Amino acid sequence: MDPSSAAMLERRPGGVSRLTRIPLWLIIFSLFAGAGILQSLSVDWTRPLSIDDEVPHINYVLRLTEGEITTWDDANSQRTLGIAECLEEKSDNPQCVIAEVRDPQERWPNGYSYEAMQAPGGYLPFALAAATAVDAAGDHYSQIRQLRVVNVGLWLILAAIWTFLIVHVTSNRLAAAAASVTVALNPLLFDRFTYVTNDGPAVIAATATAAWLLYFLTRRTGRWWVWVVPSIALGLAMGLIKATALIVLVPLVLAAWGSVHFASKRPPTVQWWLANLLIAVTTAVSAIGYTAHINALSSSDFGTVFSIILPKGDVDGVTASLFRISDVSDVVTGSGSRSSAQLFEWGFNSPSAPVLLLSLAAAAAFLVSLALHRNAFDRCRDIDPRILGFAVLAGFLMMVIANPLLHYLRGEFLMPFGIGRFQATLLPLAGLAMLPAFTRFRGWSVAMIVGGLIVAAFAS
Repeated sequence: MDPSSAAMLERRPGGVSRLTRIPLWLIIFSLFAGAGILQSLSVDWTRPLSIDDEVPHINYVLRLTEGEITTWDDANSQRTLGIAECLEEKSDNPQCVIAEVRDPQERWPNGYSYEAMQAPGGYLPFALAAATAVDAAGDHYSQIRQLRVVNVGLWLILAAIWTFLIVHVTSNRLAAAAASVTVALNPLLFDRFTYVTNDGPAVIAATATAAWLLYFLTRRTGRWWVWVVPSIALGLAMGLIKATALIVLVPLVLAAWGSVHFASKRPPTVQWWLANLLIAVTTAVSAIGYTAHINALSSSDFGTVFSIILPKGDVDGVTASLFRISDVSDVVTGSGSRSSAQLFEWGFNSPSAPVLLLSLAAAAAFLVSLALHRNAFDRCRDIDPRILGFAVLAGFLMMVIANPLLHYLRGEFLMPFGIGRFQATLLPLAGLAMLPAFTRFRGWSVAMIVGGLIVAAFAS
């Protein structure tokens, strides 16, 4: 086809120009949300509860529906124990939950609902559903299914925030679409939206914080209320949902600093640095304040409860902090909530081979982007994407070191189980760091989009 014919095709009604008139935000939101919904069709929403956290999380939700908050003294309720046991037994008795009285101490960890350390913010969507849509007298399958499906609504919220984040960074439709599918298909990220936990809301809060800070970095203003009010609100959200979401500040601060010193980018304003500080302080104060409130209400404490859950060992703090360094790989393998997943030690699952292969291709895009001298952030030129990639990697490593170290310092507790799920809050930023590879290699972008949607629909 000669150039004149191609030009005519673009001007022809229904031609290429019509496709380019579709708003970028609509494309991104549809791909991200659609990839998640397709994956949700392969999830076993009635599977047994996760051995690691879901039992105390559900107990927390049910206590909130009764207008109570969980303290260190609380044990898992009869309803929580009934749902857990009936799902494990795959009981066909619709009255299994109330069929008998169960002893909380027979369940790990000795019956304690140890999520007292978490603030209630992340559980409010589930509590609202439990109070309005879940039949407390219903069978165990219907109750757990209705609670878990709340995550579909949370996923749509994340899709909207992700759309704002990536559209603010790039105008490249193909690269943005590839990054969207890649992030949405990440098994660790998607798995956070299939359990009854506060992980999904924590990812939402962290992504919203990243989106706001990158927006404020580019759209500068001297009006104090424009940055003070959002910073306090985001800090309160993270502090009252899950304080570990604060890790999202690490790669953003490092990327902003490194972009100035190593890529000659425009330095951030003083207000931008103060916004980061205000978010961090608000998160810490609200989280610590809530912890102090719970401690005041409890006759027991963190050490008493966690001494039953976590082991202690004759090791130094440095060694204890490095126990979970291998959990960086969880960003590729996830935790496997799909119905075809294989159950392994400590309750971890592995998704299917196609999901893992796609995740490895995404990991390769991340690594390749670190070596490309290409500014793929045409709408956010104050951040160098390669430096952001290295900063995200530093954030991953910091999380798997700082979390075990914190438990060690609080009582010399060791971490025998994986903590990779705490890294899920960084995955949207990792998606942005992949843009150089998807911008440079268009074929790779097409393969990730087509392959990702096929995997989501048929092989997840």
